[in-house]
Amino acid sequence: MTAPVASSGGIARSLAVVITAMFMVNANYGLSIPLLANNLSRMGVSDTMVGLSTAAQALPVLFIAPFAQRLMAVLSPARIMGICITMAAVALLLFPVFPDPWAWFPLRCLLGASANLLWISGETWINSLATEERRGRIVSLYGMASSGGFAAGPLVLFLTGTEGWTPFVAGSALMLSALLTLGLARNVPRDFSSDRPVRISLLIWLWPVPFLLNFLFAGSVEALASFFSLLGVRLGLEEASTFALLAVLGIGSLLMQYPFGWLADHVDRKRLLITVIVLVIGGTLMLPWVLRAGLGVAFPFMIVYGGLLSTLYPMGVVLLGERFRGGQLAAASAGFTMMWAMGFAVGPPVAGFFYDVFDTPGLILSIAGFLAAFLLAVPFIWKRKPPVDIDAGK
Repeated sequence: MTAPVASSGGIARSLAVVITAMFMVNANYGLSIPLLANNLSRMGVSDTMVGLSTAAQALPVLFIAPFAQRLMAVLSPARIMGICITMAAVALLLFPVFPDPWAWFPLRCLLGASANLLWISGETWINSLATEERRGRIVSLYGMASSGGFAAGPLVLFLTGTEGWTPFVAGSALMLSALLTLGLARNVPRDFSSDRPVRISLLIWLWPVPFLLNFLFAGSVEALASFFSLLGVRLGLEEASTFALLAVLGIGSLLMQYPFGWLADHVDRKRLLITVIVLVIGGTLMLPWVLRAGLGVAFPFMIVYGGLLSTLYPMGVVLLGERFRGGQLAAASAGFTMMWAMGFAVGPPVAGFFYDVFDTPGLILSIAGFLAAFLLAVPFIWKRKPPVDIDAGK
């Protein structure tokens, strides 16, 4: 079990530091995905190539996740986050130095390695401090910060554009501001050790719901993030308008996170999750009509759509935290991020292929299809398995 933080004031300060740092991390994420996609498009590469390049950010987690729990048992989450933030800031500045699609593959791997460890460390930190009675609301604050960051990233691009050094310098500055925030950390939870190595595969077998949700949600949302700007331009919008709509998507997330966090603490989480996914699938299918209808329709729609979409990831974090503690939680968070990365690796290339072959309908149906697959799986995976000694691997 994670050692308790000294006081409620210590818990509040520790949570405030990590959540603020993750705001900056997600702002950089919200900036980098459309920034790199639009630059690749200007280089003349295909939509499939854009998707493959995006997927390159996901690959490192396959090598990182098995060792993340042991790494956190040696270093605190704050130290791991500090190292990764520095890596990401440097990586962003190297993209304009090497303006070649193939040279960007290793750079995106470096960017992905840092991002994946940031999510594993940050979410383990937050979940270890959350009590079960308030887990939904505490995670919703993290979700609000993540959504606010995701909204801030495209907003920065709206101001800087996507050409030249300026947007890359802005992204690097966002990461360095997160590094300054971590300097305020106190009472960081540290006990993520385990008597024996915790097998991620066993955790997934015991409680598959949050892991599968994260995999399929990542496939959907990463495809949306990668191709939304290109889709909007193809349907008649200006590039700057598509970034504004992505920012509005994040604003909707800010408005809806805490109410859904409260609901997750007070209603049946299975029913809540299914309801949200059905609504998101419907909203995804409406996207082409909404974008063609103009900004007057698109802005209010994206607020609601973004708010609903944004609740799926923190719901997965809540479902993870309700079952695992200590070293198990660290390993489960690594597995959770690994599933995100696998969805990240699958979603954009699949969507890019269908976009190339079937144009707008192919893109939209592929984005919605990932979430529909989760609904089909729910009756088979949402079951409570009896407690076991996970550390012993029994």
